Amino acid sequence: MEKDVKSLVYIARSLGLHEVAEYWDRVVNFNRFQTTRFGQQIVQAFDNCLKSKRIVLMGASFKANTNDCRNSCTFEVIRVLLEEDAGSIIVYDPFTKADEFWKEYNWILGSKGNNKVSFQSKMTHNNDFSTLFMDASAIAFLTDHDFFKKKDEEMMPYMKKSCLIFDGRRILQQEVWKKNGYEIFTLGSFHPC
Repeated sequence: MEKDVKSLVYIARSLGLHEVAEYWDRVVNFNRFQTTRFGQQIVQAFDNCLKSKRIVLMGASFKANTNDCRNSCTFEVIRVLLEEDAGSIIVYDPFTKADEFWKEYNWILGSKGNNKVSFQSKMTHNNDFSTLFMDASAIAFLTDHDFFKKKDEEMMPYMKKSCLIFDGRRILQQEVWKKNGYEIFTLGSFHPC
């Protein structure tokens, strides 16, 4: 977690271990850069125009199978998408509660764009994917929850073929998506796999 690494940086500096502190500080900055870059990758896939796009972000917690969304990369991706005037952003996480999500959202982003962002945490059956993915222009996987793994073909019937898939955690079966006619992007890849 970022706050733990920042604490390590502080301790290293206070002990005079400046090279160690610098190293871990760079790790934090690189992770932030990667998150921003992933959000920009989504924007670039739509030729920098998200005006009427509905983007679904799968995962709000910072780590798989937890409900803790503090310092989650999801909020940086939301920030990037809001700066590009996304039509709407839907965040789904099976573990995080709505009040935890909105508390962190307001702490990081304030009220910026909260009329364009919605949060969902419960699904009762697979056909709930229908509501979640309805008219989605893009779906981005940001947390590697076990709930998302191996559900590729269960989710596909509820997505339009024109929907772009962004796998930020490399948890999807890329060959299955390609075989079924979807464009899938992974972190660091600006072209579909």
